[in-house]
Amino acid sequence: MPGAARRRTFDGVEILFAADVDEPVARAWCAEFRGWFDARARDVPGAEPRAHVSLIETPLGLAVAKRERQTGWKGSFVRLGARVLRSRRSFELALAMRARGIATPRPFAALASVSDVGCEGVLITEFVDAPGPWEWVRRREAATEQREKSPIPSPHPPRGTVGAGAGSRESEGNELSPVWRELVERLADGLAQLHAAGFRHRDLKAPNLLLRESDGAGEARAWIEWLDLDGAADVGRARIATRVRDLSRLSASFLSDEARALGARADAWDALVHAYVERASASVPFGDAGAAAERITIATRRWAERHRWNNQSLGRPTA
Repeated sequence: MPGAARRRTFDGVEILFAADVDEPVARAWCAEFRGWFDARARDVPGAEPRAHVSLIETPLGLAVAKRERQTGWKGSFVRLGARVLRSRRSFELALAMRARGIATPRPFAALASVSDVGCEGVLITEFVDAPGPWEWVRRREAATEQREKSPIPSPHPPRGTVGAGAGSRESEGNELSPVWRELVERLADGLAQLHAAGFRHRDLKAPNLLLRESDGAGEARAWIEWLDLDGAADVGRARIATRVRDLSRLSASFLSDEARALGARADAWDALVHAYVERASASVPFGDAGAAAERITIATRRWAERHRWNNQSLGRPTA
């Protein structure tokens, strides 16, 4: 089938690799992967530096390598075959998502090295050069400000911007600004499509989302690229409770200090929930969509506040 993977073992390292990866390349990765995370490791552009994530050069272009280590009882379960490394699970999940039309970086390979000491896995995926939600807002607002400074005014200003300032400022009629309205709609569309395809993501936060747009000839497209599939799962049919939990995790980012600093209004999250419920109603029995959206908004805001308080108490990031 398209996207089928092959499995090989080279020098004691098992590798599951995509059909477009040549076997000599897979063999080389098995020999080289430990050096990707030493002092020469390269941070991934646009992402927070992490010791277990590195940018690497491959014959297929730039890629992201993410390492995991399992010791103790978890490592024992992997050795016994009762537990699968997250790297392999994420690799197989990415193939399944792409097969159903859900965008995630192209998975190249998943490596596994198992010994008496512990287990080590590495996931290799395509590097996607695209902004996350907050960087996307910054770029759009900068472009808006540049257009406003242009000596040639546009005869057709974007909808909702008449009498308004930059993208982060409120527009006429007390509506969301065009920048935030577009972000809300894109996130609502993307999450509704993810759930409709039978997947969920319990670690939805700004760093795990990329906003991509087609830049070539043909019909213009915009879509969400899903990252960090450790928190994703193929659930077949996403129940309402599952959808609310995913929205709850996303609410923590949307209601964070970083989002507020960028100009996120208090009602931007409410608008996102209503947009999501509207799009998902075709496949989910929400009943009264407006009432359901209000209940979900209240529940997710409460979750976000608890998440924020817990992380502040532990000295962790609040997003």
